[in-house]
Amino acid sequence: MKPGRSFADSRGLVARGLLVSIALASVSVEARIPEYQIVRIIAYQTNCKLLELTSRDNGDEGVEFHGTCENVASYPDGVSLQCPDREDAYQCAILTEERQFKFLNSLREPADSGV
Repeated sequence: MKPGRSFADSRGLVARGLLVSIALASVSVEARIPEYQIVRIIAYQTNCKLLELTSRDNGDEGVEFHGTCENVASYPDGVSLQCPDREDAYQCAILTEERQFKFLNSLREPADSGV
């Protein structure tokens, strides 16, 4: 403790500093889904190997995320997610379906059946 300053003065300064930091935190806090949760949803629910993730605020409709995938055969346009609740990642839904090109298999030679 500095000379000339009483214990009550330093306690008052700490209390004021705490009040100011709480006030600033309450003003600047905006609930938002962390990016790692969106990456986790894409990794667990799709076959997309994520390269880039962008987000767009849709006002009352929530937040939309778009991921660019490394494997463009399954997701040529990337993966889109819609999150109606900005605070809850469990409300997010994947909008993009995985594409399957079934006719590519017909170009392969038939496997030797051993007959």
